[in-house]
Amino acid sequence: MMGTEYFALWIIVLALTFGSLVFIDHRAMKRARQDGANSEFFDQYAPATIRDFVPQIIMFVTLLLAGIWMEISGYLGWIRVVVLIGVFVAIGYETHKTAAYWKDSMGGK
Repeated sequence: MMGTEYFALWIIVLALTFGSLVFIDHRAMKRARQDGANSEFFDQYAPATIRDFVPQIIMFVTLLLAGIWMEISGYLGWIRVVVLIGVFVAIGYETHKTAAYWKDSMGGK
């Protein structure tokens, strides 16, 4: 499963994993918001809407479509490099957003 012929499948698995993690995180935050002990933090923020998840939805759909297209077409040339660069940029973006959220949740400004 580690050969280059499975690259498209790995991208599909990455998309599904990312989508699942975003969904799980959203559900956890929704439950945490309902707990009165967390009101001091959550009172500062409006509840999340679908608009808040647009970057994640775009990333999920793009990865999924790229993986499906590469699997169907069998073409992996320069598209593979573009997809990998996109994955690295997306991971960097998500890491930056997570670090900022973590800092806010720990009381830092």
